Formats: sequence, structure tokens, C-alpha cells
Amino acid sequence: MMQMTIKSKIVTANLIIFGILISGLAYFVYSRTAQAELDAVDLRLEACAAKIITEFEDEWEEEKEPEWDDILLISAEGLTDVSMAMRTLDGRLVFGVDSLQLPSNEQLRVIRNNKTVVEIVNIGGLSLRRVVYPVGDDGEVEFTLTLITSIGDSVARLNRLALVLFGSVLMSLIVASAAVLLVTRAAFRPLSAMVETAEQISADQLGKRLRLSSQADEVARLGKTLNEMMDRIEVAFKSQRQFVTDASHELRTPLTVIIAELEFIQGGLTNDTLKANMSTALGELDRLNLLVDQLLTLARLDAGRLVLDRSLIRFDETVIDCVQLLKHEAQRRKIGMQVNIDGAVEIDADPIKIKSIVLNLLDNAISYNRSGGTVSVHLREIEPQLVQLTISDTGPGIPAKERSRVFDRFYRGAKSRAESDGSGLGLAIAKELIELHGGHIEIDENQDGGALLRVVVPVK
Repeated sequence: MMQMTIKSKIVTANLIIFGILISGLAYFVYSRTAQAELDAVDLRLEACAAKIITEFEDEWEEEKEPEWDDILLISAEGLTDVSMAMRTLDGRLVFGVDSLQLPSNEQLRVIRNNKTVVEIVNIGGLSLRRVVYPVGDDGEVEFTLTLITSIGDSVARLNRLALVLFGSVLMSLIVASAAVLLVTRAAFRPLSAMVETAEQISADQLGKRLRLSSQADEVARLGKTLNEMMDRIEVAFKSQRQFVTDASHELRTPLTVIIAELEFIQGGLTNDTLKANMSTALGELDRLNLLVDQLLTLARLDAGRLVLDRSLIRFDETVIDCVQLLKHEAQRRKIGMQVNIDGAVEIDADPIKIKSIVLNLLDNAISYNRSGGTVSVHLREIEPQLVQLTISDTGPGIPAKERSRVFDRFYRGAKSRAESDGSGLGLAIAKELIELHGGHIEIDENQDGGALLRVVVPVK
């Protein structure tokens, strides 16, 4: 589901709330106007009914044959085509139009209670106002007077009013939404600039700071607070980098001395048990020395002080040299090495750094392979200015969920922790060195189930 931005939420909330309010106001205006129109028609019909009833009672009180012609000529002021019908309660027509609809039983019960029935009926597509009045003497209802008139003009006026109100509501919503959008865009412009700057801040660019607006508002206060926080982070980060660099430098000399002294002592030992213990200690010291070198390399990379000593080198010869250096280790683990080089490849790179990258990747392929497995190496030029080195193994491979993290510092998967004693820094350093050369590395699954690493570096 797509996430809404704060600006879109504000505009949507305004559209909904303002829409409800303006629609409610439009409905109120329409309903009151419609009621006023009907009330005006009802007042005119009531005045007309009063005249008819008065004339009817006068005619009826005279003990002679009533003359209804004068009554039929009575009209309602402001209304045209008013039809009337006077009936007895049993439905017999006294005078008027016989085709007018008779009151229903429910309406007759209301009329007997001396109440008027008012309704809107639709006949032949025409909207008509129909009013049935009770007629009687001394509170006793004896007749019903039905008046019916067209309210087509009122309906037409109400339709025009509805159209105007609808257009007004729609236009109001558009104008209000545009105004809110412009206001929020102006209000969020400093925040957008802050976000763009914050996205550029990384471990290599901790010196960047947010641009603050000249206005002393909440956004400026937020930016000032974030800048102060970045100042503290930068100081702490620099202190950490300096500590790692200094510690690595200080550890290298005593480690070198200890290793040299222990190797000298080992040469004079005659006791096999002591020799074995000394070999184990030297092995752990070698691991510690490698870890210190790796930490020093990372510290230099983070500080941007690692400079490549570039020269034109034969990449194919470097790969072959690395394979030869690790061939003995592969034979010891009963792992075969298959090398496929399409041809001579020259690249502009740091020979020492490139060699350390290839050695690291080959060592991983050997270390995490199965006994009797194979490590395949393929070097080829994929484009006129791009070279690809592929190293694959037939080991257990790397689970898909762990592939995005294998290049993180100190990260070691479950299989790596169980089967190897590495530090988890090798691939991280290799990735950063490759990127320093302008290339990239990616990991995939070998068709035989093992891991497959692709290194792509530019020729120049």
C-alpha cells in the first residue's frame, strides 16, 4: 500500500473536512430554500381554500340549489392551473374535477381529526402539490376539499439552485485544496531542503550540515537541533576512528616482536608437546595480527586516507599468482582449482590492493567449500572498458536472506561461525577496495549450489 506524505495527508484532511462543512452548508441552503418554496405554495393554496370553503358554506346555508360556478372561478393568487374537488367523506363529488385522486383511508383518518394532508405527487412526469383540507362545522368534518397545483416552476428554480450550489462546492474545494497545497508546499520547502542535505550525510561526509531558514520558527529550531546533534556525532566518530587507527598502529609493533620471539623460541624446543602448543599460539597471533591489519585498513578507508598507488598491471597474471599462492592450501583441503582466462587483461589499479582482493575471495571460496569440491575462476572482458572476475565454489552456499549482509563489517552467517574462525572483515574490506577502484561486487548462487562472486572493475 502506498504511503501518504504529510503534505498529501494535510491536503486530504482539508478536502474532507472543508468538503463536509461546505456540503452541509449547501444542503442547509437548498433545504431551507425548498421548504420556503413549498411554504409559499401552501400559503397561496390555503388562502384559496379559505375562499372556497367560505363561499361553499354560504351557498350551502341557503336552502336552495347551490350554484357552484362562482366557486369554480375562484383562483389562488400567484398560482396557475389550480384544480379542486369537494367531496363527501364517502367520496361522492359535490363539485370540481372528478378525476382528482380520492384521499386514501389513512388520509381520511387524519382528515377526520380535523387535520390537513399535504403531499407532493408525480403525475405524467409533472411534480404537483396536493393538499386535502377538512371541511365541516362545529369541529365535525363532513367534506374534503382537494386542491392540486403544479410546482414545476419551483422545481426548476430548485434544480438551478442545486446546480449552482454543486458548482460552488466543487469550485470551493478546488480553490481551498490549491491554497492548502501552496501553503503546505511553502511551509515544507525548508524541510525538503533539510531532507536532501540529510540524505547526503554519510560516514564519509559527516561535515555536511542542514541549511537553516532565516525565520525563527519550528523548522529552524529543528534544523539547529539536528546540526548540533551531527556536531556531537562527528566528534564521537572522529574520536572512534582515531582510536582504531592509533590502537592498530600501537598493536602492530608488539605483535610483530612477540611473533618473532616465539618463532625463535620454537626453533630451540625439543619437546613435541611444547612445539604443538607454540604452533597453536603462533597461529592465534597470526590471526590477531591479520585482524589488526584489517582494522587499520578500515580506519584508513573511513578516514579517506587510503590512497591507491595505481599503475598499469596484468590482471590475468595477478589472478594466476593468487591461485598459485593458495594452491597448496586447496590441495590440503582436497579442493580442485579450475582457472579460465579468456586472454591478457590490463587494468589501471593498485597491484597490492588488487592482489589482496583476489586472495581474500579465493581464500573464502576454499575455506567454505566441501572436501573434494571445486573452486572455479573465470576472468574475461565483458565490455570494452569493463573486466569481470567470477569466483564460484561448490560449498553450502550463502542463504538468500544473508546475501544482503555478507559485506557488512563483522557479519558472519550461521555457517561461517560454525565452520570458520574468520573475523567477518575480509569481504567488507574487499568490497570497499573494489569500489575505491571504481568497480562493484555482487554475490549470487552457483548452479551447483555453492556461492558465486562477481567482481567488475573498469580497465581505466
